[in-house]
Amino acid sequence: MLQGPKIRLSKPVLWIGLALMVLISPLRAEEEWRGVSNELLEAVRAQDMAALLSIFRSPEHYRSDEKVMAEVKGFFWDGEWIRWAIQDGKTIYEIAMSEDLVPIGLRQLDGTYLVIYMPKSQVSVMDSPGFLENQWMKKYFACEFGEVEGVWKLVKNLCFYGSGGPYQEPYG
Repeated sequence: MLQGPKIRLSKPVLWIGLALMVLISPLRAEEEWRGVSNELLEAVRAQDMAALLSIFRSPEHYRSDEKVMAEVKGFFWDGEWIRWAIQDGKTIYEIAMSEDLVPIGLRQLDGTYLVIYMPKSQVSVMDSPGFLENQWMKKYFACEFGEVEGVWKLVKNLCFYGSGGPYQEPYG
């Protein structure tokens, strides 16, 4: 029986390899969330429901219920729900079209990324007391992305629809 060459790795080489894997994994994750967060922004700006649904964790759930689809459209584009729920609120589309947005990703303990879509002009006030709590769906929106079967998708809920925002309980 033929045997291939045996490779012996020293402990330092093994440690270096493991360290590289640990460093590369978050870099790949950052690249992935950036890609899917840009896909979401493009779909919203183009008002392309098919493209938007393609990044949902369970698109078939939304497609199968007309009432749910109407609510999704309202939250992302039409604005009826947002204007009822939040005084001076804007749809995701209105925020996405208002200024040049910067997606800011915050890695969560479970490996998901909370991505805040913030106008460049607002980044400097992001850390001011109350901004994130009071300006959700007025000056910024946020969505949570995670890896689902090797593909990055919108996870948990639809950009905190109906939850009071990412910095309200139980998120804050």
